[in-house]
This record gives sequence, structure tokens and C-alpha cells, in this order.
Amino acid sequence: MAIHAKILAYLAAFLAFVTLSARVCQADVQIQSAVFSTTTDLGATTFNWDIALKPGPGGNFNIQLFLQDLSHPGQYITVNPGLGTVLELFPDSDNRGSFTVNLPVGHYGNGKAVLFAAASNYMAALPDIPVSGLDTKVTTSQIRVTKPEIDVDSSKVQVGADGKEHIPFAVKEPAGAAAVKGGGYWAMAKGTGGFSQIFLDAKNFKPSGNANDNYLVYSGEFAVASPGAAGLYNVNIGLLIPHGKSWPGSTPASITRSATG
Repeated sequence: MAIHAKILAYLAAFLAFVTLSARVCQADVQIQSAVFSTTTDLGATTFNWDIALKPGPGGNFNIQLFLQDLSHPGQYITVNPGLGTVLELFPDSDNRGSFTVNLPVGHYGNGKAVLFAAASNYMAALPDIPVSGLDTKVTTSQIRVTKPEIDVDSSKVQVGADGKEHIPFAVKEPAGAAAVKGGGYWAMAKGTGGFSQIFLDAKNFKPSGNANDNYLVYSGEFAVASPGAAGLYNVNIGLLIPHGKSWPGSTPASITRSATG
């Protein structure tokens, strides 16, 4: 119990130190100017930022923006790239960068940006920064395929005549690739009740015909045994290269399925 109490005391002291540091940062860092602009690529919006500080301290910050939703007058949308997006700001430096988020279809205008000390979990904020000159239009929810990815639709899973669960999938390869990397992929589905692995030969990938992004696509189907007992079960699905390693940068998938026993 004594050791447990000491751990709690150390944790409380650490959190207090972080909070104090964040407050000092909040009080001392001052923004001289800030310019924001956006570019859109299908459903992805890139925010470019250029922030100058007044002489004094700098620091690392998370950011959120609150922008007018021009499609719904009087409403705002929160743009939050997440805690993993850190702006490193220093005085007398060229502080520029960008981050990309997927916004809903809509039309977005001006608003404000808020910087939070990176260690404060959105608690220690600098004064609001006005954001002007934005006129961002997102006309589709489609996201460009930029890396190998595998998609599944759990609503299309069916039990076949063989008694197995059949899971349709589609593997997408970025447009412009002369051939699928490595000559193909292994697609794998693994979960309670079964395992299925299929080699996807490069020659069987076809152009999608998508007007906005003519990526290559391979459509297939896993067949896995149903679990014996009733309940909900997860199936993990991913891409492997022939040597059995996860394909670098590939986007995996998972579904939750039910069994009646």
C-alpha cells in the first residue's frame, strides 16, 4: 500500500509540473502574425500555416480550428488534426507547416485557431488567433488512394452453401502504378473460427474506372469457418508481402461478425 501511495504521489507531482509548465508557456508565448490557407484533394483538406512569434520563448503546440460552416449558417465545424500533430514554434524563425484532415462535404469559411501547449492535453491555450481569407469547398467524401489498402463491407458477409462465412474484399493500389508492387500481395483474414489467405497476382488488378481517381483494384472473397458458439467475433484483415511481413504503409481492416451457435 505504501508503494502504491508513493506512485500516486509521484504521478500527482508530475502532472502538477506539466500543468505548471504549460501555464508558463501559455503566459509567455505571444503570436505576432498567423496566416492560414487550404488546398483540397477530393475529400482531403490540407491546412497550411505560417505563424510568427514575438521576441520571447517558443514551444511545441497542438492546434484546433473552429471554422464557419457556410452550408449551415450560424454553425461551426471543429478541425482537430489530433495530438500527433505538433507545431514547433520559435521566435525569429520561419515557422511554417501543414496538416491534412478529412472534412465532411461542405463549404467552410473564416473562424479562429487555438494553440494548446503540447503537454497539456488541450488544457493550456494561447489567446484565440483570428483566421480569415478561407473559402474551402469539399465536394466529395472520396479519399484518394495513396497507399495499398484493403476494404471490407461487413454488411455483405454471408454464409455460403459450404457453411463458411464469405467475406468480400477489395484491395486498392494507387493510380499510376505501372504494376502492383512486388508482383502481388497476400490478403489474410484471421479470427475466431477460421483463417483464410489468398495470393493476389498483380496481373489480376484492374483499373477501377473511377473518374476522380483511377486506382487499380482487385476484388475477392475470404471463406472462413463460423465459430461454434453464439456471440460476436472479430476478424482481422490485412495485406502481406510474399515474405510474410505486413506491407509497409498498407491500410488494414477489421469487421465484427455474429454467430448463432
